[in-house]
Amino acid sequence: MVKIYSEFLLSTALIIYFGFKLSQYGQIISKKRFISEALFGVIFLAIITSLPEVITSIGSVTIVDAPNMAVSDAIGSILFNLMILALLDLIQGKGSILSESNKSHALTASLTIMMLGLISLSLIQRTITNVGWGFMHVGYESFLLILIYVLSTRALYKHSLEPGNLKDKKLEKVCHLWIKFIISAIIVVISGFSLAKLGKDIALATGMSDTFVGLIFLAVVTSLPELIVSISALRLGSVDMAVGNILGSNFFDTIIVPITDIFYVKAQLLSTISFSHIFTLTLCMVFSAIVISGLIYRSKKSFLRLGWDIIAIITIFALSIFFFYHIK
Repeated sequence: MVKIYSEFLLSTALIIYFGFKLSQYGQIISKKRFISEALFGVIFLAIITSLPEVITSIGSVTIVDAPNMAVSDAIGSILFNLMILALLDLIQGKGSILSESNKSHALTASLTIMMLGLISLSLIQRTITNVGWGFMHVGYESFLLILIYVLSTRALYKHSLEPGNLKDKKLEKVCHLWIKFIISAIIVVISGFSLAKLGKDIALATGMSDTFVGLIFLAVVTSLPELIVSISALRLGSVDMAVGNILGSNFFDTIIVPITDIFYVKAQLLSTISFSHIFTLTLCMVFSAIVISGLIYRSKKSFLRLGWDIIAIITIFALSIFFFYHIK
């Protein structure tokens, strides 16, 4: 166990250091290139910091044959990413962090709700009718979700190019920064995967259910890159990159479900998982709706250095923990 904990701490240290470097390089690149900090966080940082969830979910269905754990890891990460948003709000200490963020983040959150809604509808349809449509072992909804994600990412990019979302900036060559960014990203991904693997070994030894292990333990561990990178971005004064990383990671996490479906060759993924995931999916949609409200309403009021929108998320999440524990 000493070896496991030592490796765990080493991986954490690497993520902390290179996660900070990712934010630092990302901020400089966004200033030198024709791209907003919000978009850089939503796309580049979000995908990189979410890769541990992708690898862990795929491993859950290919190595340990635990589809419930795979889906719980992906959807649970969305919940914990929103808890990271609460931590960012507390660190900022100026009231609601959402009131300080670009309103364009509402588009990312709304697209996340759409993806989660489609996953929920597919799960409900398969549970009620006991009929699953698809091609071989891949469900029809997986093809649809991947297509929607690609088109939505394109929409996010085009939206960021609107005059109101970008400042005038002169394009500069930043090849050396991209190289450093990619190297840091690789180290963060490898360290994140190592954390997830070690976390899985520790969690499985406790004998908890697959759903609870994926939802509580693995989701927390694989969300560590988002935590470090977002805090680093906030410390560097880039609120939009920090919020963009969280909301972008949530959007990307929705695509983990269809990706995992492709790798799960035994059956169509949503036909094999527990219907209890509906509760988690619905909770994610509620939280995302609260985020959108905060971004649009932009209230400056706060309590204990937290915005009321974030307090609402924390309260609902705390009440839900009891339910999570009793999922079988």
